[in-house]
Amino acid sequence: QTKGATTMPNPERCKCLIWHPHTQEERDIVKERLDYSREVGDRRGIMINTIALTGDCPAREKKS
Repeated sequence: QTKGATTMPNPERCKCLIWHPHTQEERDIVKERLDYSREVGDRRGIMINTIALTGDCPAREKKS
């Protein structure tokens, strides 16, 4: 398995173009991907993972 290519659990909860994590485990996976993107200089990966962690998600708002 390639570093940064971890499978996300339960992606059905978020229907957004860029998938948003909902649990601490899912956020940790995205953080690992963000760290890896920074390590290798992947600007798109940095952008996508930052949006995944910080963007608004209707499914996340329903949980609140």
